[in-house]
Amino acid sequence: MNHEYLVNSNETEAQTIKELIAGLYPTHPIIGCTEIEIELLETTLNTILPTAYKIFLRFFGHGNGNGNGYFFDDADSTYEYINESTLFARELMQEIRSENHNLSLDIPKEFIVIASLYNEYFYLLNTLNDSPSVCLWHITSDKVIAKYNSIWILIKDNIR
Repeated sequence: MNHEYLVNSNETEAQTIKELIAGLYPTHPIIGCTEIEIELLETTLNTILPTAYKIFLRFFGHGNGNGNGYFFDDADSTYEYINESTLFARELMQEIRSENHNLSLDIPKEFIVIASLYNEYFYLLNTLNDSPSVCLWHITSDKVIAKYNSIWILIKDNIR
């Protein structure tokens, strides 16, 4: 797929969602990340973020309109939580596996946590694909409980 097309289509999706959110929460700012913050996150996570997620961060990384920095159902989804949530989910999975040897699910190295809900539900994004799907995992499950074909579908399905 042409990279310019990928960027343009993702920016169009982000702009559409931004306008929708601004209509729902007109008094709350929608704040994006700077390119430097995105580069710092990539360095911290030791990965190259997918184009779609970089665009998400540029549009919504620090807040998305409802005043709490949440897109949906109180999930921590802003820039500040990404590294912490990813580390926490990996440590939690390791702890759960050590207690329950029958549990086979692991969070592969190429996945990051882009949102966490009550430290029980984790939205995982594959960093190896420029337009990745997002999976939802719960700590009591040994498999993914939901899958979204893109970050934009996830957001549209969860805007409140």
